[in-house]
Amino acid sequence: MRLVKHHALWTAILLLAPMSSLATEVGFTPLFDGKTLDGWTINCLPKDRKLGAKAWTVDQGAILANTMGRKDHFYIWLTTNKEYGDFVLRLRVQVERNVPGNSGIQIRSRYIADTGWMEGPQIDIDPTNPRGTTSKLWNEGPGEHRWLSNPPVKNAKLLYTDQGDGWNDMEIIAQGMKIRSLLNGVTVVDYDGSGVLNDELHNKHKVGTKGLIGLQIHMYDELKLRFKDIRIKELAPSPTGAAPGAGEDFAKAAETLSRPQPIPSVKALADQLPCILDFFDVHGCPAFLIRPKGEAAASPMPWVWYAPVIGHPNPSHAWMLRQWLEKGIGMAGVDVGESYGSPRGCATYTAFWETLRTRYHTADRPCLLPQSRGGLMLYNWAAENPTRVACIAGIYTVCDLRSYPGLDKACGAYGLSAAELAGHLAEHNPIDRLSSLAKAGVPILHIHGDADAVVPLEKNSGELARRYRALGGQVRLIIIPGKGHQVCDEFFHCQELVDFVAAHRGDGIMLFTRDDLSGWTEEQHNFYKAKNPNVRTWSVKDGVVACDGSTGNCGFLRYEKKLSDFILRLEYRIAKNCNSGVCIRTRVPYDGYPDKTLPSHVGYEVQILDDADTPASKTSTGALYGLVAPRANAAKPAGEWNTLEIVCHGPTIRVTLNGQVVQDVDQTKIDAIRDRPRAGYLSLQNHGGNIEFRNIWLKEDVEGSCRCVNRFSQ
Repeated sequence: MRLVKHHALWTAILLLAPMSSLATEVGFTPLFDGKTLDGWTINCLPKDRKLGAKAWTVDQGAILANTMGRKDHFYIWLTTNKEYGDFVLRLRVQVERNVPGNSGIQIRSRYIADTGWMEGPQIDIDPTNPRGTTSKLWNEGPGEHRWLSNPPVKNAKLLYTDQGDGWNDMEIIAQGMKIRSLLNGVTVVDYDGSGVLNDELHNKHKVGTKGLIGLQIHMYDELKLRFKDIRIKELAPSPTGAAPGAGEDFAKAAETLSRPQPIPSVKALADQLPCILDFFDVHGCPAFLIRPKGEAAASPMPWVWYAPVIGHPNPSHAWMLRQWLEKGIGMAGVDVGESYGSPRGCATYTAFWETLRTRYHTADRPCLLPQSRGGLMLYNWAAENPTRVACIAGIYTVCDLRSYPGLDKACGAYGLSAAELAGHLAEHNPIDRLSSLAKAGVPILHIHGDADAVVPLEKNSGELARRYRALGGQVRLIIIPGKGHQVCDEFFHCQELVDFVAAHRGDGIMLFTRDDLSGWTEEQHNFYKAKNPNVRTWSVKDGVVACDGSTGNCGFLRYEKKLSDFILRLEYRIAKNCNSGVCIRTRVPYDGYPDKTLPSHVGYEVQILDDADTPASKTSTGALYGLVAPRANAAKPAGEWNTLEIVCHGPTIRVTLNGQVVQDVDQTKIDAIRDRPRAGYLSLQNHGGNIEFRNIWLKEDVEGSCRCVNRFSQ
């Protein structure tokens, strides 16, 4: 009942939330304009000046340091023209794997032209080791060159370009004699430099308390790094040589500076639930994660990605989130302001996704929950990252920029005029970018009211459903009669939406993520004589597993792991006259004894045939071959992609083909299968003909997760 009292308040927030620009950081000044090196100077020895001009450049909105192929140089620095004392410095660093060189960020430093050296404290960047010395504190002089702070930090890790986009967030806080550094949100250094940074030698050389900021290319190193989003917030100076007690004041100040501010609506939601709430920043944008407590928590944690985080989520989402938390599913989001799905907003979304995976150990494939204009943001990200999406569950979702907010209003977020955005609409409009999601087999469910005047049903969810079905995708549209763009139980107490997300939780794995058959064994039976034993029958490319029936060979492609309870989802496309199947709970086939090893004899074969529009039987598509006929033959004609789901839990086996449940059996109640095994191997069958499989997803059962009924239908 408490939830109802909040409806009017949160409805007002939902509809009247202010339209702001991309989230910004108060008090910070950019040090790099993204276009030029204005405000910076390349410093090096005269012999290296020609190389230096090429080594430090601007590339695609970032500062590029590149000396690959060149070791014949001394230090080459890029330094600010202005000196800084007490400050918070934030920047992003992109690192490629296998780069051999070293770099760093000098602070409170001075360049010495005669020697080509830069004296002062340095925050190290070590591309050679993801858990090396990056973000640790080095003394580049004067005096002994040594580590000032090199503590072991388990959770700090440098990311590379083959892990998402490879951008790392670095933060340096310098106040008084205290220096603190963070790598991807993890504190690496918290150093008190009293008696060192302000000793007689440092004071004589005028470093340690104030000086230039510099980016380093280490001497004799081949290096390739990118820096961007470099911004600084100057702080009121602290007394040099502050008393030891001042450390407490610094710690509090540093914590306040680096600690993200709570998102009020999210806190109000979390206060109603048994959960753990985290706030953090991504690219300077406030973000949150609501996690389950106690036994429900798991790693990796399945999660729901909510958008937009502008006055949302809020207590109106408590009913659904409570159920997800009980199932071990969290919720997260990041406030990118009114990005309307722009590339800049999508870039922050990618960094957010990577942060959750690496820092909080969430599942790779979240369930997206776009509400209203959050659809523009999440659908555009999903279109570029389809294999990173488990499912999409939308609530009166905006799908077309023309419908809302209109091109005149959206164009600014894209850095284009309305006419320019119109000319490139197919590149930026979610409704025009659905093909990659359909190809990846992402299931979609939308709830939308037929009286919605803000986000009209037909122009948004209705049109999306029509287009997605035409592309072969799975979509269900629930239409709520008489309801508009509002907070009410029909939308926010929808059990079908809650169950849909729970059934498609993204904590399973894709079985083919590379173009090879690693983890699978190609097997041959004496029962099926190989006509061309030296020719490979199975191959994989771009995630599509292909069986070439022209080889004349028959057999199986077996997954290496033995399974008992699981959910398996895949798509398949057969050629004319093809015969195949998905075999489950089988023994390992071996030569000579087909009656003891063939899946259809001792385990189960879910039959796949080119038999669309024919009667169901014990040998038709969807049958447990030779044992149990399907309820119906739901196969599509040859040449079309079919979706298949197999759920095994204890003695029960449920098979869903193209959204229709065709098997739901309890083997203890059927004599023919009563004694069949309840654990075994998974394999794909080659029984002649060409067949392709894609988006093969497996979730091994966590107690009870296979029990939810698949309500999904087209």
